[in-house]
Amino acid sequence: MSVVGEIRPSQLLFTYGMGSLLNLPNYSAVILGVDSWEERLATPVQEERLLQVVRQRLGEQVRFLSVPPADPEQTTGGYGRSKSNIGLPLALFPQYMVCQACRRLAPVDGTLFKFKEHRFYAHEDKYIHDNCHKTNDPALIPSRFFVVCENGHMDDFPWQYFVHRGNSDCQGDLQLLGQGSDISMITVKCKTCKTQRNMVDAFNLQKQVMPRCQGIHIHLSDQSKPCDKQMKPMTLGASNAWFPLTLSVVSIPSETDSELDQLIEQNWLTLLPITSIEILKAFRDAQHLKPFYTYSDTLLFTAIQNYRERQGSTENQDPQDLKQHLLTPEYRVLSQPGKVKNSEDFQVVEEPVPSAFAGLIEKVVLVERLREVRALIGFTRVMAPDHGDPDSQPVTVGPIAKSAPRLVPASEVRGEGLFLVFNQRALTAWIERLQSEESHWQAAHTQWRKLRKYPEPEAHFPGLQYVLLHSFSHALMRQLSLECGYSAASICEKIYSLPAEGENPAQAGILLYTASPDSEGTLGGLVELGRKERLGALIEQALENCRLCSSDPLCAEHPLKTGNQVSLHAAACHACLFAPETSCERGNHYLDRTLLVPTLSREEWAFFDV
Repeated sequence: MSVVGEIRPSQLLFTYGMGSLLNLPNYSAVILGVDSWEERLATPVQEERLLQVVRQRLGEQVRFLSVPPADPEQTTGGYGRSKSNIGLPLALFPQYMVCQACRRLAPVDGTLFKFKEHRFYAHEDKYIHDNCHKTNDPALIPSRFFVVCENGHMDDFPWQYFVHRGNSDCQGDLQLLGQGSDISMITVKCKTCKTQRNMVDAFNLQKQVMPRCQGIHIHLSDQSKPCDKQMKPMTLGASNAWFPLTLSVVSIPSETDSELDQLIEQNWLTLLPITSIEILKAFRDAQHLKPFYTYSDTLLFTAIQNYRERQGSTENQDPQDLKQHLLTPEYRVLSQPGKVKNSEDFQVVEEPVPSAFAGLIEKVVLVERLREVRALIGFTRVMAPDHGDPDSQPVTVGPIAKSAPRLVPASEVRGEGLFLVFNQRALTAWIERLQSEESHWQAAHTQWRKLRKYPEPEAHFPGLQYVLLHSFSHALMRQLSLECGYSAASICEKIYSLPAEGENPAQAGILLYTASPDSEGTLGGLVELGRKERLGALIEQALENCRLCSSDPLCAEHPLKTGNQVSLHAAACHACLFAPETSCERGNHYLDRTLLVPTLSREEWAFFDV
């Protein structure tokens, strides 16, 4: 049975990361920054490629990636109180709470409300209204409203400012009157001056009734700082109050065939302090080098130094090189399964391409075993980040720590996958026919980034080839989830679509894989559906489903731009191509099924005209 307040490590990166809100039985809380973690209790996650990119984003002081501190010997049962304080630190938020009996609204740090801790059961902890005139010790509930700004700040709702329509000498007792899900039914009232105001006014964009942001990061317990943004009201549970900014890699074997190099990569956190033969000998005497007992001190130290030099070569790379650093090694290994040595976390085998698609799909690779590592490097509020491009970041990213972090939250999951490589000649010929359409996508991409105040809004356009691969990925993902038994949210995608650069050839591939932290990620059904005798029929059915959507003709004729509004998807909706947020690397952007097959609106753009 789960402990109250228990979350999975993977939820730390998608739902309950630093600065997000967690609903508990009797109150809500904000997850504090990594400064508050017990570093000695954190479990390191080994993935050097990802660590290098994280350091490029957050600084060279980052020592390691880590899953959050956890108690491996949790002795509580069900709702019992933990005997240890290991875990994620929290802080009460919002600070304003409401008495359910008299509707009194006040902060809990005053004298009116008290905290009542249950002796045995953590889920019974609550705040009460002491000496309430309505009933005896009624329980409090969190205020439903708080404020955020686009710079990542968050604060309690300015109740006194709001009800008095600005700064006022009256600081009387407040009541939050009314109930129901509609905010028009909620009114805040000052008992002293009898002023009251409906909460609808707070969400009226024309009135601009909110004050300027105070520049407070609640999760870092810091003081207010200058901020030029306007506060925006939110309700508890609002989906745009916190968006994670993450980076991920698929663990791959070292490109060398050396078993020693692979061992060094797997144990790099242990070997990192070894800078001399003397230190190496001390480590060996302390039994820290058991995996290397067959290697001499000289050979091992030379290999460590060579590995250190290779890692250091990425420190001064520019952002585009970092994108290549993440994707290119994975694509190279996945597209050449016969040249790579399988490992405990990575096993691939090539499968013949279905004959019906031999001219369009060049290679099919079954990924029988893989490991994905993901790191949380920040968050945004109000506006979602561009999830799929590691080089593209919003102007302001909410910090995960008050000072430069020494560790960064991460999670690792294992599963299986299916990798498809597309024929580059067929793609090039197809793109040449659609030059005008690519310019329309470029214009929409630029306008979308301008509205979100991204630097260089015209940059980081993934190209029409990416839109095609991404649309095909979603179509096949939906069909696979129907056939293999995995839920749609358990299948993730990774799109490899980069132009040739230097010694790196052009990339055109998709990886569909399971990345679930539970047993559902390793059932084996995805690999089985990648066999030649089954994959061809699945692709045909996926494409057939894209020809007609239940929302046509509205879906088929959906424009990229409508006035000043940019959707960044064309013929795509929840009925045909959209995927769960955790499955899509681009937040359901850059999708258009008219690029795959003929639809009601277009026939001449289809790449798959089968």
